[in-house]
This record gives sequence, structure tokens and C-alpha cells, in this order.
Amino acid sequence: MSATYVVPTSYAIVKDRDKFERELADTLQKALFNQETAPKEKHVRHAIIATHQERGCASFWKVLRQFPLLRQNVVCWKACLVIHRIFLDGHATVVSSSKDHVKLLADLGKHWGKVVDGYSKLIAGYCKVLIIKVHFHLKYPEVPSNLVFRDKPFTMPSDVNEIFQMAVDVFDLQSAILHLMGAIVSQLDPSKGILAAQVQCRIHPLIACITESSALYDLIYKLMKTLHTTLPSETLAGHRERFNRQYLAMRKYYNESRKMKYFDSLVDIPILEPEPPQFLLPGEFVPSAATAPVTTETPATPTSSHDSLIDVTHGASSLPIGRVSSISPLPRQESDPSFNAVFGSSQSFDKEFNFGIFASSIPEEPPRSDTRDDEKDALVEQMAQEILELKAKVAKLEADLLQGRQLMLQLKEQIEKLQKERNEYQQIAEQACSENVALKEELEAAQLSKEETSQNTVKEETYTKLKTSYLKLRDEHVQLLREEGDVRKQLTALLVVTTKDDTDKKEMDSKVKSLEQQLEEARKRMEEESNHVQQLMTRMREQEQHTMELEQLRGSLETQLHQQQKQASAGESHDLLVQAVEQAEGIIKECMAEVNDPSLSGVTCTPDFLLVKANHALNVLDNVANAFSLYNNDPSGLSGAILSLTNLSQSMSEVMHNGAAASHMAPSENAEKLLSACRLTGDEGLKLLAVLKQKQPGSGNIASSTNSVQKSIRSLARLVEELVPKKEHDDETLGDILEEEMTATALAVDEAAARIEVCCVNVPPCSVTLVMWFTGDVA
Repeated sequence: MSATYVVPTSYAIVKDRDKFERELADTLQKALFNQETAPKEKHVRHAIIATHQERGCASFWKVLRQFPLLRQNVVCWKACLVIHRIFLDGHATVVSSSKDHVKLLADLGKHWGKVVDGYSKLIAGYCKVLIIKVHFHLKYPEVPSNLVFRDKPFTMPSDVNEIFQMAVDVFDLQSAILHLMGAIVSQLDPSKGILAAQVQCRIHPLIACITESSALYDLIYKLMKTLHTTLPSETLAGHRERFNRQYLAMRKYYNESRKMKYFDSLVDIPILEPEPPQFLLPGEFVPSAATAPVTTETPATPTSSHDSLIDVTHGASSLPIGRVSSISPLPRQESDPSFNAVFGSSQSFDKEFNFGIFASSIPEEPPRSDTRDDEKDALVEQMAQEILELKAKVAKLEADLLQGRQLMLQLKEQIEKLQKERNEYQQIAEQACSENVALKEELEAAQLSKEETSQNTVKEETYTKLKTSYLKLRDEHVQLLREEGDVRKQLTALLVVTTKDDTDKKEMDSKVKSLEQQLEEARKRMEEESNHVQQLMTRMREQEQHTMELEQLRGSLETQLHQQQKQASAGESHDLLVQAVEQAEGIIKECMAEVNDPSLSGVTCTPDFLLVKANHALNVLDNVANAFSLYNNDPSGLSGAILSLTNLSQSMSEVMHNGAAASHMAPSENAEKLLSACRLTGDEGLKLLAVLKQKQPGSGNIASSTNSVQKSIRSLARLVEELVPKKEHDDETLGDILEEEMTATALAVDEAAARIEVCCVNVPPCSVTLVMWFTGDVA
């Protein structure tokens, strides 16, 4: 099958260029529409015909640069497809005249290579294919852009080095195309149907890739056959390995594409045998198999009778590739009726296959001499082979070096990208900190005035416990000192008795030593208890100092609040209240915008902390309702209403911000529910502020709006409770832990005192020197 494009000769030379460019821009606008659908064939065909009309592609590139290729990935993906089709089916000078636009393709590939989305890697791979194709045809102008030799057969270069290098370049182009095909196939989602518009937009370039890869296979096969007739097999081992690797990859992608019914009426996919051809076997032959796209739309024939037509058909045959003994046409599957109903039937385009396109272009093998009499010729041939081997090694080393440089450039680009992201995050954090300084100061003053009573109560209880423990330890310490004096008296009496009995001195020495050890342990424990008492005294002094600071802070806050009440006159009370409501609305709206900001996706929050903030917000809502109820009855309660509004805006912004942060740590389903609950809470809060903004809001309206906000916060709390990990035991309070430590210490002191008392009763008389030593040591 072939695609035929008919061009009126009267338009071969563009006369009205402005009109021509407007029509071309309109066509490309339709072909590159920013929607995930495959471009229509009639629009692509119009762009191809425009290159024949202009005999070049200057207008095409001029118009194409006006599209947002760097911002919209779908537009850039479709643009790559149109460029590829123009290279294959456009005017013969399209590729050569596109050399000035290679930088644009390189910039597009570099840009989209840094972006992470569904099309970015595909666009980068496609730009690489187009760049390599332009360089290939500039280096080998005798090779047509569509790789179909219609006017004259392919002439093999006379220099074997040129054939060797040409094979390397063909391998590079084929490798880029196969890499692109693999990237497209790997992104297919089995859950979506192949007829889905999004899927067709991704796989449509496979038509051009299949067409070009099959033609490149024919060309590389001829080059490999020629190389194997002139060079040793060891020199071409790398070429054979690369050929086999590409052959298996091409067969894999052909088979996967053949399973898609979308290509049934668009392209004939060659059938490859399981094993690649063996060039070392004598008589091995593989027929050519170039595949051309089959369009489902017939171009409109001009109605003017004086316009002659130019046929720019690029005919190509389609057949299985491989080691075959007989050639038969490729069987066609039945088209899907639903597909034919939308795109039309393709039976009118079916033609017989032509397998002899490249038959005449295969050069005959030169006769080889069996005997070499001239040693000089043999030496020259051996040196030529060594030069080829060295060139191959150099080419491989250059390729490795280029790959290393590319990897280094990629790493540098990633580092720059991470540094830019870090700088952006730092700027955002600094801006957020500067914006929250004023709010934090106001909130700290309000929270201190509100939490003052509860904190003082807790600190007084803690102070009472510490004081009781200290008094208890002090009494125990005094008791131990008294017991120590009794022990000294008893030891003195025992030592006086020991002077009368020297026979038991040795036995008593051992008992005295054990008693000394026990006394030493008791002394150490007494020192530890003394240190502990000193620590408790220090903590008590700190608590007293902190209590005094809180008293001073409460006095200053009360003074500031009294001054603010004096400043709010009767005529300005409502205006001040409206301003406070508007500020609260601004804070909540800003927080709702931050919830939807993707740049804050790295911020996280624990579910426990979010539950604390949610409970605090519920209490703040109750305070808001009470404050406004008092304000409606007595205008002097303006300061309480404004303070409650400040607490309300801050608590709701904390609930929404921490809820969005907690969604970043939750599973995807729970995360979406959390974000929806945060948005609902913000909406209900704005409705409540709108009610409070009224001049005389009814108590029923305030209560109803407050209940709505509390209901949304409770639903958010229920979602968060599902994320909280279950605890096996409840945490002990600081007071309980301190009481346990005090109890253990008292028991240890009592036990030591009992041991000393028992030892004093059971100790026999000892020497006077022991009394002196014990008295000095204990003192």
C-alpha cells in the first residue's frame, strides 16, 4: 500500500505568501490542537503538500515556532510527529533545509528531558530521533529522506571504510527509533482500550517509526552483506551483535503493534522470523521489506481543469522480513466495523505487494583470488584490517566517552534543578515566616491570656507536689542523722568492751569490715538523696520564678486589653469588628489557596497533632459564639469579639494547613478525603464570617453557622482518627512519675537505715582505733 499526495502544479511556486502562511498556520493549529487525540491525516497531508508547493520548509518552521512547544507537552508531541511525517513524505529538500532548526529540536529535547510527566521522556526521545535523522541525511545526501530509492538504485560506496562508517550511522538512527518505540509501548495502560483518544495520541507515531525502521533494516542488511564479503568476520563481530540486538527488539515491537487493531488499516507491519539472519552462512538472503503508511482519507482533487498534477507518491512494499524460501503477501485481518464507521474503509487502498524494490541495488560480490603471490599486497591487506579494527575500537571508546559526558551533563542538570527547587523552597519559607510574624505575636498574646488560668493551676499543683516531696525527704534526712548519732554511741560502747577481750579481735575485724562497707553504702545513698533534694529545690525556685513571670505577663496583657477597649469608641465599634472579620476572611482564604498549592507537597503533619488542633478549633468556635452573644447584648464586649475572631482565623488556618500536610502522609484515598474536608471547613468558616460581618446578626444565625463549622471539623477529625496508630498503653503523667521516684527513694533510705540499725546491734566489741576512724569518716 502507499500514500499518494497530489499537488497542483500552478501552486508549485507560492505567489501569495501571506495567504499561504495563514492557511498553513490554520492547518497546523488544527493538527497541533492541545488535546490528547491523534492528529487527523488530512491536516498532516496538507502540511506535507505545502512543502511541495513551496519546494522547501521555511514557512513550515516559521509557523511552527509560534506554537507553545515549551509549555504544552501534547502540542510538542504532535509537532514531533508532523515533523517526522514531513521528513518522510515532504519535499526532497526538507531535511537538508532543516539543519538550521536542529538547535530548536535539541532545546526541546533538553527541556522536556528535565520535566517529569507522561509525555516528557517520549518527546525527548522523539527529538533525538529527528536530530540523528537530519545529521544522517546531511552526511549521506545520496540517501533519500524516506529511504526509498525510486529514481535510481542505491549505489554502494567504493571505500570499505565509508561502508563501515555508514553502517554505524544507520545503526545509531535505528537504535534511536527502536528506543522511542519501546518507550511508547512501555507506557501503554492495559486498563484503557486501544481506541481511547489518549492512547491513540501516544501510539500514532508508531506508524512512521515502523515505516522507517523497516526501510533502515533493508539498508543495513545490504551494508552488512557487503562488509562480510570484504572484511574478516572477527572485525564485524560488533556489527553482528548490534544487528542481532536490534533485530530482536524490532521483532518484539512489531509483534506488539500487530496486536493493536488500530494499525490494521493504517500500516502493514512486517513479520520477522524468530531468529535473525546469519551473515556467516553461505547463500543467506533476506528480501527487503519497507512499509508505507496507509491513509484512510482520500485527498480532494482540484476542480480546475487547467491545473496539471504532480504525483509525489512514495511507494513502498510490505512483506515479512527474515530467512524465507518463498515470498507471499502479508495476510490482512478483518477491520473493526466500529473503526470503519468512524474512519472509513481501507479496502480501496489495498494493493499487491512489491518485493523487488531493492533487488537491483544489491551489488555483486567482487571476485576473490584464492592465491596471494605478492607478499606486499598481503601485508597491505593485513595492515588495512588492523586499521579497521583500531578504528572500530576508537569509535567504541568515543561512544563510551560521549555516553559518560552525557551522563555527567544529566547529573549536572539534575543538581542545578535541585538547587533551584531548594532556593524556591527557601524563598517560600522566608516569605511565609515574614507573613506569620505579626500573626504569631497577636496569637501568643491571646493564647497567653486565655491559657494563663489553666497553666497556673497545673504549675501550682506541680509546685505543691514538689514541696511535699521535699519536706518528706528533709524529715527523712534528719531522722537518718539522728539514727547515725545513735549508731555512733552504740559503737563507742562496743569498742570500750572490746578492750577486755583481745582473743576475738581477728574474728571481729572481718565483721567490722563488712559493717564498714555497709556504712559506706549508706553514706553514698545519703549523698545521693542530698543531691536529689538540692535538685528539687532548684526546680522549685525555677517554678516560682516562672510563676512570677506569668503574673507579670498577665498584668501587661490586661493593661494592653484595657487600653484597646478605651480606644474603641462607640461609633467605631462596628467598623473595627468588620475590619477584624475581613482580616480573618483573608487569612482563611490564603490558607485555602495554600492547601491547593502543589509546591507545599513536601510539608507533613502527624495525625495526633492535627487532632489537637481540631479540638482546639472546636473550643474556639464555642468561644466565638459566646463572645458575639455578649457583644450583641452589650457593645462593650467588642474586644472579646475581636479576640475571638483572631483565635478563630488562626485555629481554622492551622486545621486546614495541618490537614493538607497530614494528607501527604496518608494513602491516596484518605488523602483525597482529607483535602476535601479541609476545603469544606474553609467554606463553612467563610460562611460563618459572612454572618458575623452583618451589623445585627441574630443569635440563631450565629449558632447555626457555628454548628456547621463544628460539624465539618468533626468530620475531618473522624478521618484523621483512622490514621492515628493505636497505642498499647496510656502515657503516665509527669506527676505520677515523680511520685513513683520519690516513693522508691524513701524505701531505699528506710532500708539503709534498718540495715545500719541491725548492724549496730549485732557488732561485737572492737578496738578504739576503729571508733576514731568511723567517727572521722562519717563526720
